[in-house]
Formats: sequence, C-alpha cells, structure tokens
Amino acid sequence: MDNNNIELQLKEQAIQLQQEVSKIIVKTQEQYNEAAELLNQVKARIKEINDWFEPLIRAAYKAHKALKDKQNEILEPALEAEMKIKAQMQAYILEQDKKQKELQAKLEAEAEAKRKALEEKARLAAEQGNEAKAEALLEKAQEITAPIIAPSVQAVKTDAGTTSIRRDTVVKVVNINVVLQQIVSGRIPSTVVEISEAKLKAWVKSADIKECPGLLIQRDVPVINSRRN
Repeated sequence: MDNNNIELQLKEQAIQLQQEVSKIIVKTQEQYNEAAELLNQVKARIKEINDWFEPLIRAAYKAHKALKDKQNEILEPALEAEMKIKAQMQAYILEQDKKQKELQAKLEAEAEAKRKALEEKARLAAEQGNEAKAEALLEKAQEITAPIIAPSVQAVKTDAGTTSIRRDTVVKVVNINVVLQQIVSGRIPSTVVEISEAKLKAWVKSADIKECPGLLIQRDVPVINSRRN
C-alpha cells in the first residue's frame, strides 16, 4: 500500500471515530465505561497516526535544517556586510539631519529678527501718525518666512537597484516595572503584553499559590488520561 492510501485509510478511521464520539452521552457509570473504551480506541488511533507521520516529519526537518544551516553559513558574511554598511549610512543621515535642523533654526531666527525689525519700524510709523506706512510695514513683516530646507540625503538609484530612506519609530523597554505600571494605569493598552498561562501554571504549582488577584485558580480539576494495556 502506497503512502497516499495509508494516509487516506488513517483519515477515514479517524473520521469514523469522530462520528462515534459524537453519539456518546455520559450520564451513567456504564456509559462512562463505554466512553473510556472509546477513548482508548481514539488514543490508539492518535498514536498510530503520529507513528506514521513522525518519521516523515523528522526526515523533512533534518533536510530542512541542513539546508537552513547551509543557507545561514553562506548568508552570514553578506548579512554582516549589509549591517555594517547600513550602520554607516544611517550615521551619515543622522549627521545630515542635525546639520539641516541647525541651518533651519538659523534661518528661522534670521527671519524672526527681520520680522521684529519691520514690526518695530511699523510701531514707530504709527506713533508718528503714518498709518499707511505702518500697515505696509506690517504686511511686509508677515510675508517674511524662513525657507524650508529639504533633507539633503535622497534616494539613490543605480543599476543594481534603488536605495531609499524610510523614517520609522524605534521602541525599546528600558524599565519593565514602569511599563507595567503604565499598563495598569491604562496609558499603555494591555494588548501589548502576552501572558503565558503555561508559565503561570508552573509558578502557581511550584509556589503553592492558593489565590492571586487577577487569576482564577481551580484545584483538583479532572484530567482524563488514557494508556494502552
């Protein structure tokens, strides 16, 4: 029997058990015993399915891992080169950004000084009764603005491709306790946190925790185990 037929047979047997289980009702000890027998059959079928697929999965994983290891080995120097050159390019961009902001601030200060000078002349003209001249000076002052300095580093297009710049936000947790306080206060949404219930359970059991605010701890919950005789 080829692999496809074996897998089809396993699937049909699993579906048959699924249908049988859908008819089970456990209200008496006899029905419980029948359910236990069917559970053993289900567990046996699960083992049979796993026994069939696990060697195939292990072989596929082994081949996948070997290829990934080879890929990573060959990629490593190229990825390191990418990281280093990007770091230098980013440092250059940040330096140019700093120069741009300094020049922009200088131009805005110069424009502000010119506006204030014209506003002062307008004030003096108004004091002398020359309203027309004062109004003209104020209008001229309002027209003075600092030129906007465009980013000096632009996208670069070459035969090999195009290198562009995308501005992004980088977020790092520097104090987990403060972050947790912000989550409790509601400033940071709780959706940013993923709680591992498995780790919580391990902690509750190892520390013998009976109750804890925010947790529902239920003791002696029945867990059904089944094993073949």
